[in-house]
Amino acid sequence: MHLGTTSQEWYDFSDSERYAHIDSLLGHFQKYIEYWLNQQKIKGDCVIDKSIYIDVVRHYYHDLGRMSESIMSKNGRAHPNDFKQKAIYAFWIRKLKPIKLDRPIEGVKGETGNWINEVMAVFIVLTELDIIFQKKIATDKIDPDLYHDLLYFFRYKSVSPHALYLILASLYL
Repeated sequence: MHLGTTSQEWYDFSDSERYAHIDSLLGHFQKYIEYWLNQQKIKGDCVIDKSIYIDVVRHYYHDLGRMSESIMSKNGRAHPNDFKQKAIYAFWIRKLKPIKLDRPIEGVKGETGNWINEVMAVFIVLTELDIIFQKKIATDKIDPDLYHDLLYFFRYKSVSPHALYLILASLYL
């Protein structure tokens, strides 16, 4: 998906085109958050720090470009597969934490905390992969304990995009 464009196109954009693209992505990101909050019946205000989200997108395209160059030199393919792209995106959402809630999320296996960035990173990735692979892993098949462990490790441990890539590939292949 490349968040709507390839890394090369991103670098070829003018500054105004980049900001227009980021605004579009920000709207998409906001819709996912609102959908998830409504689905979970969570009330409260959610704020996305636009400057942090810009960094998420910038780092995503930088990593995507670096991976694209590496892949091209190894096997002639132009872009990382969907799992790697989604893993990079989720990694930067989790690492930079652009989402803030006015109150903590309760009910993550008895724990209370503001895991919104980790939850949204996993939710967006699984939802988009469900669409790509026409499966329902995000809603039907992921074990609650695996989901909790994934969120826990995403929150408290160092999870690389490659580690997340392996987890995602194992869920869908």
